[in-house]
Amino acid sequence: MAVKAAPKAKPEAAPKAVMAKPEAPKAAAPKAKPAKPESGKANEQAKPKAPKGRVAEILKLASRPKGASPAELNELTSWKGAPWKWLLQNPKQNGYCDRWGYRLAVLQTDQGVRYHVTKI
Repeated sequence: MAVKAAPKAKPEAAPKAVMAKPEAPKAAAPKAKPAKPESGKANEQAKPKAPKGRVAEILKLASRPKGASPAELNELTSWKGAPWKWLLQNPKQNGYCDRWGYRLAVLQTDQGVRYHVTKI
């Protein structure tokens, strides 16, 4: 009869290295906006700026009591066949009148179409 050896104790397994899951970056706390000063340059910049350059000239010409004809506007700008009504006001709300606070009136006269703008 063979002698059975005592069962060998299993060597303790070294704990498996558990790889930590990379943590998702935590959302940064929202930065507080700096307080707006009551007066000063910050308020001056918030005001809508006045039109400059050719746009100012176009609006000045069209703001005359009789307005401006397409021919007068073409002569002023040296543009040919510009879509004046669209440039002054359009459904996208980005015409000169929309941007700068003017109201457009298209006048039908015996001499033809005239564009008249008034400051709102």
